[in-house]
Amino acid sequence: MKKILSFIFWTIVTLAIVFVALCFFPYFSIGEVKVNGIDGLSQEQVIKICNLDKSHNIFAFNTFKAEKALKENPYVKDVSFKKSYPHTLVINIEEYKVRGYIPYMNSYLYIDGEGRVLDSRGDMTKQLPIVTGLDFDGFKVGQVLDTDNPQAYVAVKEMAGLFSSYDMLGKVIKMDVSDTDNIHLYVDKVDVIFGSFEGANDKMATLNAILKDMDTSTAGVLDLTISTPTFKYLS
Repeated sequence: MKKILSFIFWTIVTLAIVFVALCFFPYFSIGEVKVNGIDGLSQEQVIKICNLDKSHNIFAFNTFKAEKALKENPYVKDVSFKKSYPHTLVINIEEYKVRGYIPYMNSYLYIDGEGRVLDSRGDMTKQLPIVTGLDFDGFKVGQVLDTDNPQAYVAVKEMAGLFSSYDMLGKVIKMDVSDTDNIHLYVDKVDVIFGSFEGANDKMATLNAILKDMDTSTAGVLDLTISTPTFKYLS
């Protein structure tokens, strides 16, 4: 029994010595970092949040601490690390996706499909719907906006998906979701009466076809809530 315990003890000691040696061996310095799944964040931002540089040893790098730091970022929903020896670190990130922008005090709140505020900036980095019609007193980055109309977030998420499907994100589109049964879209000077989300796919297909030949610099109203959409110029 003593021989067995002695063997286990010295095995553990040997492994510990080997591990410590590896932690200080320059060959195992992190030479390459691969970051997957990012859109709102850049690779440089991820590396900075992880406090990571090429002097770090891949064995000694604390992934638990880095994971905690990353999850404090409002864009990060989940994260995992994979060490590919001898010197490659792979970071897999699942992000909350920006679905629209809310104008707020000379800036824009970046929101996801649940109304979570991911960022606040003075500009828009992508062509996504600009959302109006939401009443709220304030916001905190990383938290869902407290409004009396949370159903509006569902509309924003679904509409953003349709805009993407029909390749319409090249246009600046404003959405008024104050009444989700009577949604209005604004494309340049054209007021599009979209109505409820019922039949949204067909309405969006119709809108996409109409906008290809429409001069949106002329003020008017396009009604998609009737069987035959009509356009009326405003005097």
